Parts: sequence; C-alpha cells; structure tokens
Amino acid sequence: MKRIFIKKCLMACAIVLGALFFKPAEASAQFGSPQPNVLTDPASWVVSDVAVNLLDQQITQLQSQMGSNPTDALKFKKAFFEDIVVTLGTGQPVYSAINESYAKFTPTPASDSVPIPNNLAPAVWAGYYQDAVNLLKK
Repeated sequence: MKRIFIKKCLMACAIVLGALFFKPAEASAQFGSPQPNVLTDPASWVVSDVAVNLLDQQITQLQSQMGSNPTDALKFKKAFFEDIVVTLGTGQPVYSAINESYAKFTPTPASDSVPIPNNLAPAVWAGYYQDAVNLLKK
C-alpha cells in the first residue's frame, strides 16, 4: 500500500515539475519579441515596384475612406503605408521597409518613445503590420 502511495506521489511530482519546465518555454516564445516575425527571404516578397503599386492602391482607398470619416486609425494606417513606400524608395527590401516603418509607430522594449507618437493600441498596430505583410508577401 505504501509503495502505491509513493508511486502516486512521485508521479504527481513528475507531472508538476514537467509542467513547470515546459510552460516557461512557451511563455517566452509568446513574449520574446513585440514585433511580429517576418520572413527575410526576398523571394517570399513581391518586388519593390509592385509593392509600391499595391501600397499606392491601398493608400488611395484609405484616402477615399477618410473623406467621409477621417479617424485617427485611418490616418495612421495611411501614414504607415506611406512610410513603407518612402522606405522602399531608399532601396530597402520589402520586409525591411515594413519592419522599419512599424518601428517608427510602435514602442520597443528598449524605449517607450516612438518617432511618430500616436494613441493607437498595440493590437491595432499588429493588425496594420499583418495587413502590410499579407499585401506584400507572395
């Protein structure tokens, strides 16, 4: 009877310790970087000229939406896409242009200040980032 009790206790300890060892790895993967990962392989992205054309189309749509109801969300999304176009004009690869523009609008762990201050939630910026990725990835 004592052996069964000891085996049950050891099994419970093993499960608890196993859970403790594996949970932090999952948590660190979730919170390791505030900036979403983007593949850096240039073959995964449209070429710069196509990216500029696609972004210009989106900017035009945003501009027409802003005519009826100019919200901060639309203004900053338009500014984000315009900044990607400007960064592409400097010769940066598409993935780099997205990341650089994203960094201008969102705080990093190293600094709470951003070059272009705004009041949009990080989740909104993550959505804009994902919109850009979906638009410019092959």
